[in-house]
Amino acid sequence: MIRKILSGAGAIGASFHAATAWAQEAVEAVADTATEAAAAAPAPVAEAAAAVANPGNNAWMMTSTVLVLLMILPGLALFYGGLTRSKNMLSTMTQIGATAALAMVVWVLWGYSTAFGPEGNAFFSWGNLFLSATSTDSTAATFSDEVISEYVFLSFQMTFAA
Repeated sequence: MIRKILSGAGAIGASFHAATAWAQEAVEAVADTATEAAAAAPAPVAEAAAAVANPGNNAWMMTSTVLVLLMILPGLALFYGGLTRSKNMLSTMTQIGATAALAMVVWVLWGYSTAFGPEGNAFFSWGNLFLSATSTDSTAATFSDEVISEYVFLSFQMTFAA
């Protein structure tokens, strides 16, 4: 009984916490002559340098990709093989390999585009379908200021999709 009361109180508290926050009305700024003069003067435009993939980050991501592949295929094969009889172990390992290969092909053809496409809404995008917008010079952003090759990023994410 006490659990139901506490869970109900927690749900009500969470719904109040998740309520929409109302912001203040926008205040129009009064422009004075100094800001108008500064806005009228053209600012020098700095050209952005093209992002170059860091070889060390690429090497680490490729190593991580291989390690995840070495973990996934035998790990799943041994796990599912342990759930079957010993006479079905080879069949189970073959099914794991075939399913992983199929999932990797599906990920490359349209899975990557729907998850990480350049355009679209917040849920999916068709802008990079069949990797049409990806080239060898394409880069993917990381959590640092550096970038990695988009093909390396695609391969790393593909291991988790499989």
